Amino acid sequence: KPPPTNNIRLSLIWGIKGISRDEGSVLDPFTSDLGEPDYDKNFDISAPATQEAIVRMCNKVRSEGLEQELATHIMRCFMDVFKMWLGEQNLDFPVIEKKVFLTRMAQFLDDYPYWRQDVGVVLYEGRSELERVQIRWARVRLSTTMSQQISSNAAYEQFGKWNDFVEEFNAENPDGVAEVRHTSDIWVRMITEREAIDGTVSAIIIATISAVVCIFLFTGNLV
Repeated sequence: KPPPTNNIRLSLIWGIKGISRDEGSVLDPFTSDLGEPDYDKNFDISAPATQEAIVRMCNKVRSEGLEQELATHIMRCFMDVFKMWLGEQNLDFPVIEKKVFLTRMAQFLDDYPYWRQDVGVVLYEGRSELERVQIRWARVRLSTTMSQQISSNAAYEQFGKWNDFVEEFNAENPDGVAEVRHTSDIWVRMITEREAIDGTVSAIIIATISAVVCIFLFTGNLV
C-alpha cells in the first residue's frame, strides 16, 4: 500500500533554535519583517558525530515512526544521499576532517542541486577560506500520520508525541551534537485554534460572572 501523499508535512531541523524579532514586529500582524534566524552555535555538521546523528534520525523515523503513529515515510534525507554519493566514489562516511567535509559537500550539492534547499549554506565575506563557507542549518523532511483535516485537539496530542520522540533522540546523542527540533505548519494552526477556543471560553465565563454580579447589584437578589 503506497503511503498517503496529502498528509501533514513536518521538518526536523538542526542548527536553528528559533526566530529573533523585535517586540513591535511580533505584535504587528501586517509586518513584512520575518525576523532573523537564531542559529544554534553548537551545531557543526562537519563533526562526524553530527553526520551520523542525522542518518540515525532518518533511520529512527523509518523504523519507529509508523509504529508510534507519527510518520508514514521520510520524504527527504539529504545525509542518506550524501552517504551513498560518497560510497559510489569509494569514500568513507562520516567525513573526518572539516575542510574535506565542506569540500565534498560542496561537490555533492553541485552534482545534486535538488538537495540545496535542505542544507543552509551561508557565505561570510572577509573570513579565512575555511570559515568563509559555513553550513548553519540542515533539515530532514517527512510525511506525518496527520491528515489535513485533523482537529486542533488531536494535533495537540501529536505535538506532545513529537516532543517526546525528539527529546528521546537528543538524549541518546553523544556530547557535542546539537539538538534537533521539529516544526510544521500544523503547529501554528493548532496553537491559533486552541487560543481562540480558550479565549472564547474565558470570555463566556467572565461575561456570566459579570451578569450575575450586575443582577445582584441591581436587585440585591441572585434568584
